[in-house]
Amino acid sequence: AAIGCNWTFAPIVDINKNWRNCVVSSRCFSSEAEQVLDMSKEYLRGAKDAGLASCMKHFPGDGAGEGGRESHTIAGKYAVYPGGNYEEFLNPFKASFKLKGKTGSAAAVMTSYSIGIKADGSPLGGERVGSAYSSWKMNLLRKDLGFDGVVCTDWGVTSDAPVELSIGGLGMSWGVENLSINDRHHRILSVGGDMFGGNNDNAPICYSYDKMVKEEGAKQAKAVFAKSAERLLTLTLQTGYFENPYLDLDESIARATQPENQKAGYQAQLDSVVLLKNKDQLIKKASQQTKAPKDMTVYIPHSVDDAQTAIFGNSPAS
Repeated sequence: AAIGCNWTFAPIVDINKNWRNCVVSSRCFSSEAEQVLDMSKEYLRGAKDAGLASCMKHFPGDGAGEGGRESHTIAGKYAVYPGGNYEEFLNPFKASFKLKGKTGSAAAVMTSYSIGIKADGSPLGGERVGSAYSSWKMNLLRKDLGFDGVVCTDWGVTSDAPVELSIGGLGMSWGVENLSINDRHHRILSVGGDMFGGNNDNAPICYSYDKMVKEEGAKQAKAVFAKSAERLLTLTLQTGYFENPYLDLDESIARATQPENQKAGYQAQLDSVVLLKNKDQLIKKASQQTKAPKDMTVYIPHSVDDAQTAIFGNSPAS
C-alpha cells in the first residue's frame, strides 16, 4: 500500500489435501480447513487496515486435484471429491464473506480452473466445465453465499492450450475447448463474472455485449454490464483511490524501508522453514557449530537436463 499497490490477489484459501500438487501445497496456509480460515481472516483484516482490497482464491476451493495433479495442466483439469467432502473446501469462503468489524468481506473472488467431479463421476452442478464457466458455481457464490463483489477469472482461462505443450501452458479453458475465445468471454459474463485476469483486449468484451443484445435484448445486456461496472467501481472506491490518488515519494520510501518491518518480514520467513529430516544431527544451530559460517563449505546437488518447454516459456539446459 505504501508504494501504491492497492489490490492484492490473496489470500489463497485453498486447502492442501494432496502434497503432490506443487502449486497449491506451496502457496496455501494449511491442510486443515479451520487453520486456513483463521489465517485468512487475519490476512483480510490486515489488508483492509493497510488500505488494500483483497481477492480470495480459488473459488470454490482448489486443492482437490485428481491424483494431486495441478489445474494449470491438461492432466489436472479435474477436482475430485471421492469422500463427498466438497463442503469442506467451501467453508473458508463461506465464513470469510461475513467477517466481524470493518473488514466485512473480501472485495473480490477469483475462480479456479478446475472441473468439479463428484464421487459417482458426475460433474458438480451438472456442468462439466471449469469454475468460471459454471452457472451452478456462480449461483452458489452469488445467491446462496450472497457475495456481490467482483468475480475475476484466473489468468489464461479463455485461451487455448498450446498444441505443442501437453501440460497445458497458459490456456486453461477446461470444458469449453470447443467454443471460440469470443464465446468463452460471453459465457463467463453471462453466468456472472466481471473481470478477466490477464486479458487487455476489449474485442471479446464488445462481442459479448453485442451477442447479449441479440439473444437477450438491449435491456438485459445493459443491466449485466452496468452491474459489473458497479462492482468494479465499488472496489476502486474502497481503496480510497479517488480521495487520495497521489503518493509522496519520500514518505513511500520511508514506510517501505522501515528496518522493523524488514526485520519482521525476514523473521517470518525464518519461522516458516520446516526441517523435515536431520539424520545424525548433521544440521546444528549456529551456536553449536565448530566452525564459523564463513568458514564452512555448502554442497548443493546439481542435475543436468536438456532444455525443455515449460508453462512460462523454454527453460535452458542446466
